[in-house]
Amino acid sequence: MPFKRKSRRQNEPGLQPERTALSWQRTIFLLVGVSMLFFRWGYVENDFILMVGSAVLLLSNLGLCIYAYKRNYFDIDSTIITSKGAILVKKLLCFDIIFSALLFAFSILSKNIDSYFK
Repeated sequence: MPFKRKSRRQNEPGLQPERTALSWQRTIFLLVGVSMLFFRWGYVENDFILMVGSAVLLLSNLGLCIYAYKRNYFDIDSTIITSKGAILVKKLLCFDIIFSALLFAFSILSKNIDSYFK
């Protein structure tokens, strides 16, 4: 098995490498879209916590984008699935998804609590 990503893509028949790259692009695009939507929602509702949380999401998504760009275009030599970079990206992806859900839930709960006491 070749050790470089580009040579693996050229030697491997089928569309699996292309599907994997497209799924990464879709995931990153969706996460960036959700965090921008949260930021807009925080701006409209004048919710500082939602805006700060979405800024944290945007920064972590920027880290994912940079890693994916380096991985696809600069042909990183490490092909191990459990490399430090791969594990970091998986943890960052899990953080983004869990933080998005908690941010959304907190925003809804705080809005309901505020409307209850008014």
